Amino acid sequence: MLGTTFYNQSIRKVLVAFGTLFNNISIDRVDSNGVSTRVKIPLSYAPRARFVQRLNQEDRSDTEVETMLPRMAFEWTEISFDSTRKLNTMQKTASISSSGSGYVDYRWQRVPYDLTIGLAVVARTTEDGLKIIEQILPYFTPEFNVTINDVVKTDVPAVLTSVTQDDTWEGGFVEERRLITWTLDFSLKTYLYGPSTESKVITEAITQLYSNQDMETADLIFNVASSSGNFRVDEIVYQGNNYDSRTCSGRVLSWNSDTYSLRIVDIEGVFEINERVYGSSTMANWVLNNYSSIHQDVQSALGTASVRMTTTPDPVGADADDAYIPTTTIDEFP
Repeated sequence: MLGTTFYNQSIRKVLVAFGTLFNNISIDRVDSNGVSTRVKIPLSYAPRARFVQRLNQEDRSDTEVETMLPRMAFEWTEISFDSTRKLNTMQKTASISSSGSGYVDYRWQRVPYDLTIGLAVVARTTEDGLKIIEQILPYFTPEFNVTINDVVKTDVPAVLTSVTQDDTWEGGFVEERRLITWTLDFSLKTYLYGPSTESKVITEAITQLYSNQDMETADLIFNVASSSGNFRVDEIVYQGNNYDSRTCSGRVLSWNSDTYSLRIVDIEGVFEINERVYGSSTMANWVLNNYSSIHQDVQSALGTASVRMTTTPDPVGADADDAYIPTTTIDEFP
């Protein structure tokens, strides 16, 4: 099992989708003259500590930190198995195969994992930080669903787990530099998929109905002494004083006069040893010496189907994701 080469890009797709949520945030600034300027907030993938360290180490001989902020960065920090969303491993998930129509790729049940991702918002002033934070928090209650085009199109909840603020000052009293850092932690409930196996699409389903009258079968072995007559196929045999007051009965399937063996079906009641078995039409009567039930193979016992229902998609060449109407044909056999 291990050693099979595959890559579904599931984690990569989640990280890209998460970044997409925050890559179009802007804030408005108003200068002393009342002129409003819209500033788009840059977003990058970087660890929070190194991101802040890079800002502090930038060469500010010509560019001041005020012109670089605010900025945002996110980082994937942890992955953990989520047992609360675990389903039966033996279930299968199917998707359209790259081989084209008529084939599907199926995988065993996907495995739930939680990705922990941290989003850092770094600003120079509290006002800039709040302008960004208030564009994010109202959408998380505390989760926000993100649709991922993974192996199977899935809604992944992004759960906001915590929000913290860190206000730091650097330098002396004359040239103090201020960094306000907001840290938002998220847990994304995603799935990972195993390797796929290609299989043909089922385009026809056949259901057959059988009569179960031949399922209960038994052999009756008789004592030849004080017995007479021969039974006939399909006649009813019974025990009791007469047919109307019979205690049990069955229909003759076969009779072997050489081995004194009678095979019956459609059994009702219980045949008693050392009691006579009578034929309803031949008037044959034999003393029962042994009784044994026969456990037949189901398919052999059922024989020919009495009804067959065939279901096919319309159109026949429809794929798994196509809209189609099932067409059912019913055939009855005498």
